[in-house]
Amino acid sequence: MRTKLSMRVPTGWKAAARPVGWWLLLAAVGLPVAFDANEAVAADVTDVVDAADGDDPFDFHIEPRFTQTRRSAVIRREYPCDPSDNADLNRNPRLDTDCGEPSVVFRKEMDYERITNQLDIDVQFGLYKDVEFHLTFPLVFSDQRVLRYADLDSLQEFVDASNSSVDPSDSRIRDDIQANVPNSGASDDLSRQFFSTFRYFSLAGDGNKGPTRKGFGDMKLGIAWNPFNRERDDTKSTLMLGFDYVLPTGEIARAGNEGVGRGVHELQWTLAASKRFRYLEPYFSLKYVLPIAASNSLFEKEGPGQTLISPGQRAEFLFGSEFIPYEEPEFGRKFVINVGLSFAYQAEGRDYNPLFDALSSSECNGLTPNQIRAAIEAVRDPNAPADGATINRAACRWILDEPGNAQGNPVYDPNANEFGDVPYFHDGLLDHEAYATFGASLKLAFYPSEYVSIGLNLGIRHEQEHFITTARTGVDSDDDNDTVKFDDPNERNPHHNPNVDSVGNRFRVEETIIFNWGLDLALQF
Repeated sequence: MRTKLSMRVPTGWKAAARPVGWWLLLAAVGLPVAFDANEAVAADVTDVVDAADGDDPFDFHIEPRFTQTRRSAVIRREYPCDPSDNADLNRNPRLDTDCGEPSVVFRKEMDYERITNQLDIDVQFGLYKDVEFHLTFPLVFSDQRVLRYADLDSLQEFVDASNSSVDPSDSRIRDDIQANVPNSGASDDLSRQFFSTFRYFSLAGDGNKGPTRKGFGDMKLGIAWNPFNRERDDTKSTLMLGFDYVLPTGEIARAGNEGVGRGVHELQWTLAASKRFRYLEPYFSLKYVLPIAASNSLFEKEGPGQTLISPGQRAEFLFGSEFIPYEEPEFGRKFVINVGLSFAYQAEGRDYNPLFDALSSSECNGLTPNQIRAAIEAVRDPNAPADGATINRAACRWILDEPGNAQGNPVYDPNANEFGDVPYFHDGLLDHEAYATFGASLKLAFYPSEYVSIGLNLGIRHEQEHFITTARTGVDSDDDNDTVKFDDPNERNPHHNPNVDSVGNRFRVEETIIFNWGLDLALQF
């Protein structure tokens, strides 16, 4: 609501200094307060554009907002450390440390960075008194994921091809194959080799740089309503109820393209409240997000044993306060400092992740089991040195343990002869565990008039450490002692790969910091 109102100086300044918890309680239940308060517009999170309101028949807002987001993290991998057993030193030479007793340890593998530059154009229309309809048009200028060998681990060692378990050197792969592959040319023996020095994707040189993705993203539309409004009844808080729908309008991000869409329908419900106390306006907001996979997305049901199909649900809580140190209501001028704290819970799900572009563009994609077996046989012979291309192909044996990556219908027995010429692909999606996010935000907004505002936005968030390769083995469909039969297509999870999903092999994201800054210009009519 944008009706111009006169300013009345409150007399209860001490009440504004009460603990934040009291402010939130007052805002939530809309209780009257025992002091006079400023009749200003609601906080940004509860402000609703309206129409058909006396001499203000229609309101329309447009707000272009540019945001740059930088996400950085460390990706570690867990390893079983046993001081009495050095059998796995070729896979991870850094395991020759004294872990004291048998345990699972974590070692740095990669540094991760993602930079996104985006312009969102928010458009808001007043429908009726305290009811608005809004649209958001997202334009992504650039979005790129980059993975590099980790700079330093806990032992102050650089990670490189000599000790990486993601992109090891050719010599390590060759030595492991020659030492652990059975000395036989039979294809069934080659399907049961014991080497574990794999190359998942390349990290050499400047690292693994995904495509610079860009284009029109997933637009959002929604409706917001103020059932209680401080401007209409100064005994109540301003309450906002909202519903938003994110449409999968962007080109879906896949291997080999530059799409930025997720292929997900998102339903979002929001409850927010605020209360003005002279120079302060505390607020809080609750949001629940339900994602539903689109029919043409990467989120597909590929077998009865699959445990996760689509992204997990999300809940968000935001609270904070606007500080208004300067205001001239008669001219519509004011300066607002908005400080907020946030908490979010992301449920487990199958989703895009830091390894998405690297896995979906891996050189292992497109190979068949027979090609990989032939390469292993060629590398196994110490008297016939294999070239780099053959070694690289042999190091792709890891994909044979994830039958859901077969092109077309799932293949549940990749070692069977009839599937020997079926090419394998990894779509880049991974199952992740649940995690929480904590954040803080700061916005400085100047309103030179009631029709224009200019804002500077800053934000920082931290994600809890969490595993990003956690696909379960499958579903015990016949209640056989909670045991999943890997040779049963009705039980095995087609996305489970023991090389990355089993305990002792999983990847975990740690030290995640998400920093964003942005500028916005709001035009209010």
